[in-house]
Amino acid sequence: MVDGHKPVRSPDNRYIAISMYNNELGYTRELWDTKTQQFIFMSEGYGYAHFNWTKDSENVIFYASGKHYNYHVPTKTLTERPIIYSNGLFLLPDGKTFLADKKNKYWLHDFNGDVIEKVDLGFNTQFTMKYLEVSPFGDYIYFVSEGLGYPKNYWIDLSDPSKRIILPRKAGTFFFSDKKNKVLSQGFKDSEDLMGNGQYYIDDFFYEFDLSTQQTREIPIQENDIWGMGTIYIFDVFNIKDEQ
Repeated sequence: MVDGHKPVRSPDNRYIAISMYNNELGYTRELWDTKTQQFIFMSEGYGYAHFNWTKDSENVIFYASGKHYNYHVPTKTLTERPIIYSNGLFLLPDGKTFLADKKNKYWLHDFNGDVIEKVDLGFNTQFTMKYLEVSPFGDYIYFVSEGLGYPKNYWIDLSDPSKRIILPRKAGTFFFSDKKNKVLSQGFKDSEDLMGNGQYYIDDFFYEFDLSTQQTREIPIQENDIWGMGTIYIFDVFNIKDEQ
């Protein structure tokens, strides 16, 4: 699996779209079928994939070697799409609109790639939106600022981009919760309990921030030092549910 390329799971949880590399084909785009436990080859191609799934889990949309593709899973058909140039592409929950990251602004495109709206956020050319993500409800984008002093956390209301929430970046980045208006970040601190060597345990917790009330709370992770694991790292957040 290509390091740094985000794998994306299908809405029905069966497939995971992944950027791969092997010595025979080089860089590829593939699906992992969790039911059959097999890989499905979609295409060769390098560069960031920025995978997006349609809500019916039948189409995965991605970049490869400077082009834009649609892979239809039931028929295993690859079709080239009109390209949407972006630093990151997100299919919004309506299933019809793409949000394209344009470094310090964003554009909205219809499903066929035509521009609907160009949204200028008022940032200068030195500004970059890093780690941009769209909420599961399609109501906010989140990013970390770069190029204007010390980095800050930004949340922009997509219904009114002039409405924004800004927090100093004290530690890691935030990610959207599956609860509306809630975002999370990982935190840790010394506990009041000592280990056998006399050192303090590290208590891991999630720092939850409510975008509507701007209130915060800590959510402890109870299984501290479970299996001798001292630290928890967030790799990604998937739409998790029990698999049959």
